[in-house]
Amino acid sequence: MTIDSTQPPGPRVAITGVGAWTRFGPGFKRLWAEALTGTSCLEADGNASASDAASRVDGDAADVFALAMGAAREAMREAGLDALPLGAWLVLGTNVGRANAIVKHLGKSAQGALRPDALASWADHSTLAHALALKLGGDVDRSLAVTGACASGALALGYGRDLITSGRADVVLAGGADARSAFKTAGHRLLRSASPTGRARPFDLRRDGTVFREGAAFLLLESEAHCLSRGAMPLALLPGVGVGTDLGSLTAPDSSGRGAMTAMRAALADADASPQKIDLVQAHATGTRLNDAMEARVIREVFGEHVEGMAVTADKGAIGHTLGACGPLSAALAVRAIREGCVPPIAACEEADPECELPLVLKEARTRPIAAALVNSFGFGGGNASIVLRRWEA
Repeated sequence: MTIDSTQPPGPRVAITGVGAWTRFGPGFKRLWAEALTGTSCLEADGNASASDAASRVDGDAADVFALAMGAAREAMREAGLDALPLGAWLVLGTNVGRANAIVKHLGKSAQGALRPDALASWADHSTLAHALALKLGGDVDRSLAVTGACASGALALGYGRDLITSGRADVVLAGGADARSAFKTAGHRLLRSASPTGRARPFDLRRDGTVFREGAAFLLLESEAHCLSRGAMPLALLPGVGVGTDLGSLTAPDSSGRGAMTAMRAALADADASPQKIDLVQAHATGTRLNDAMEARVIREVFGEHVEGMAVTADKGAIGHTLGACGPLSAALAVRAIREGCVPPIAACEEADPECELPLVLKEARTRPIAAALVNSFGFGGGNASIVLRRWEA
């Protein structure tokens, strides 16, 4: 995910299809329509304790395999592919994997309920990616899973891009998927990063934490030459990916924003783009006090005076924090914003925090031309990833 200046640039990476599944329901079209109105799909959880949340969250959590399949197939359909071609890769980013299945079956004494092979298929992230590849059919014979906390899906997109620019693949189906789990929900409540009111309010003065929901998104990546040779048209380009690591707390972001800043600047350098070339930032913006304040400071520092001419939006107020899926979901929304010249507002941000002073898109969608966007995805453990997307021009 870095450029070696001594090597000639690789092929341009085109995005030819996007697919999504969120609490709004299946399909990216539904997500985009709801996002434009500033609607939130989050249900208030009240002041439930960690134990209360743990006891009920799995009852309505969707199966991550079904979410991923729906999003993956939609991305392929939009790209005009009934099946993946020979040599294609599938790269999945996931945080929780199929851990819900283990929790659901723990304590069962039915004969064969906890066979070792069943446990492996439920728990291992790589077997989830393999199962998706098998179910999708076609000639995809290379699949892998990437896990990097909440940056998992963004890292999967970066890995997919690298496969194409290095010449190892012409087609990569890359994205992320996660469902809620009792363990994850209880843990975040104990860390006080989960909202006690059940509302995620990115950059809002009264934000009190994030809200976890299931989700999935995939982007169909192709070398530009492969895309055009089969008569398809790119939706956008993916010219740059950057990563950066915080070296402090496993849970709290570095207050200086060191890792996030490294990721953003590396993505711009990888895309050979100056900060002045970016029109939109799709922020990670979890709705926690520490993350949002840190990210706002870093955005101002990276973009300097140019920040006033940009638009900054975020999607977790609308769809919640989808863990390993949040990067690809944000990227999918940014692709459509580039295509439509329209930026969805930040749902649930009613009064912007002065500490997060940015050109935030609030209340209603903003129409403006967007030539390039930067998408942020930050994770526990200090893993940060940023992606640059660009309008395609022949």
